[in-house]
Amino acid sequence: MRAGVPDTPTSILGFSNNGIKFGSNQVYSFSINPGTNLSHQWTVSGGTITGGQGSASITVRTANITGYDLPFSASVRTGNTCGWSNYLTRSGFIIAGTLPINSIPDDTEQKHTDLTTMNESISVNSTFTISPNPTAGEVTIYLNINPIYIKERPLNLTIEIYNASQQLITRQKNIENNYLSLNTSGWQKGLYIVTVTYNGEVFSEKLVVK
Repeated sequence: MRAGVPDTPTSILGFSNNGIKFGSNQVYSFSINPGTNLSHQWTVSGGTITGGQGSASITVRTANITGYDLPFSASVRTGNTCGWSNYLTRSGFIIAGTLPINSIPDDTEQKHTDLTTMNESISVNSTFTISPNPTAGEVTIYLNINPIYIKERPLNLTIEIYNASQQLITRQKNIENNYLSLNTSGWQKGLYIVTVTYNGEVFSEKLVVK
């Protein structure tokens, strides 16, 4: 390496080892030691950088997947007026559906943006997802909740589905996992509204049954 070019980063906080499993459609934070007067360049495969590009800390939303696991990686390099270091890359997987409790990243600094951190501003699409949508049979509602919270404490959470005439089709409470599967094969074709109520706040999304 030429004199003056920064050393390659040695670790990524929040992604300390290869092989870590991450949840689908969740937000994670990754960072490195910022150093002095350095620029930073990140690349991500299997997700989207939502903030922090160019700095020592980024947030990433993982891909929204169902039915299969997806390779996921994050790479970072540092630079100054003399040039850029080599990339440090960490590789893992995004798990479709439920993320097993024993597979949750064990970095103590790792943070999830989910329904259990309601002090953050959460959009409808980051609160839950519906797949497949449209559907002609079974549909799964994936809650953006780290499943370890559900095992440790009950959630004041209700899922309701209404038809276009605002008639209640189903109401589900006492959710024991971070997803709910329903069979819509007997439902009339058309538009439905799925609502998730958590601690008095209501989030909604459209569902189409064909």
